[in-house]
Amino acid sequence: MIIIILTNILFFNKMNYGDRLKNKLKIKKLDSNQPIKAWIFVIVLNVVGFIGYLYLKVNNISLSN
Repeated sequence: MIIIILTNILFFNKMNYGDRLKNKLKIKKLDSNQPIKAWIFVIVLNVVGFIGYLYLKVNNISLSN
């Protein structure tokens, strides 16, 4: 009896997993109250950091001793 109940619980959790995953991955509409300039700054800062990382790797520069 307990095994049947546990099997049903696991089955229903797996069945809802796809729907829950789809809801989490769904692209949401942008909120107009978001500070756009701050987001642009963050994205630009990330791009600059990534370019710096690539520059260090290409020129074999190590920051450790």
